[in-house]
Amino acid sequence: MRLIGHYNELHYYIIDIEAGKIVCQAGNSSHDSQVYLSAEEGVGLEQMREFCAQTIKTMGEENSCTCFGVFKLDEDDNSPPIHQFGG
Repeated sequence: MRLIGHYNELHYYIIDIEAGKIVCQAGNSSHDSQVYLSAEEGVGLEQMREFCAQTIKTMGEENSCTCFGVFKLDEDDNSPPIHQFGG
């Protein structure tokens, strides 16, 4: 596996670029990673970056794979995962 992470205020996801698929995704709730809140209610951009970075690091160590870092999504990027706001 070769991993790269993407994040914004709403979610983060990690892609295995060799397989071309999302291998991990999470929302922005501080209590449940499966919950997606509005940007105002969520944990914030910096915390999402930290969550994404920690997850990709852990996955890299557990699977002995190469990690290429985490990158902030552009404001107009509508990349997956598609989700509903809840909370």
